[in-house]
Amino acid sequence: MVPGTERADVRGRQAAWLLAVAPALVVLAVVPTALSGQGWAWPWVLATLAAVLGATPGLMVWLSVTSPVPEKDPHRRSGPFDTGDDPSTAGALAAHGYLMLALVALAAAPCATLVLLGGLWQRPAL
Repeated sequence: MVPGTERADVRGRQAAWLLAVAPALVVLAVVPTALSGQGWAWPWVLATLAAVLGATPGLMVWLSVTSPVPEKDPHRRSGPFDTGDDPSTAGALAAHGYLMLALVALAAAPCATLVLLGGLWQRPAL
């Protein structure tokens, strides 16, 4: 609402998302790997975790700017699943979710490829 603060607003939303999601994501990735005792999985988990945590906030901003979905103002909604009067809104939101899944997987692919090549070529540095 204040002109000239767009950059700070976007960075604040990205930081808030990381503060809310990153701890849970780290726990859900690290704890099962530690409990499994499978040492070979650590490079895969840590590489993809870093890629996902780094790429997702940027992809969220990019997707919301390139294809916005009109919704009702939060104070006018009748409940948490009330997305608006337009019946295509719910479908567009679902499409955004599936697109984000694909884009995040695509963003993690280079890291996973490096780990795979490091394993195939017996190069631990990769």
